[in-house]
Amino acid sequence: MAERVVQELAQQEQLAEEIMAERYQVVQLDARRNENRVALGQLRRHALAKTSRVWLNVGETFLLLPKTEAERVIENDQVELTTAIEQSRVASQEKAQLLQQREGKPMSAGWGLKAMPRNDFSAPAV
Repeated sequence: MAERVVQELAQQEQLAEEIMAERYQVVQLDARRNENRVALGQLRRHALAKTSRVWLNVGETFLLLPKTEAERVIENDQVELTTAIEQSRVASQEKAQLLQQREGKPMSAGWGLKAMPRNDFSAPAV
């Protein structure tokens, strides 16, 4: 009996650690997405009068790319980051719900809510 309780507590602890790791990953990915957003803003704001090529840091390598190609690479990375962030958030929520069930706690009322899409904000008022 005591072994079973210890095993259940260990499983709950493992699940809680996985949730924390997912949340940390979301923070790291969001920071990278923000850096990309700043880089895109700089590329778009500053017209490069002398050259149409820019240096782009990819990992530990610097590449000299045409400005349009650099923007495309960063925009593609933004899409991948947004997808990864959403997947991590969904996984974290599912694990948190499972943890609540294992602990015998009732589900939170607004836990499964999702944000409204941007195009819903522009709906005409009645």
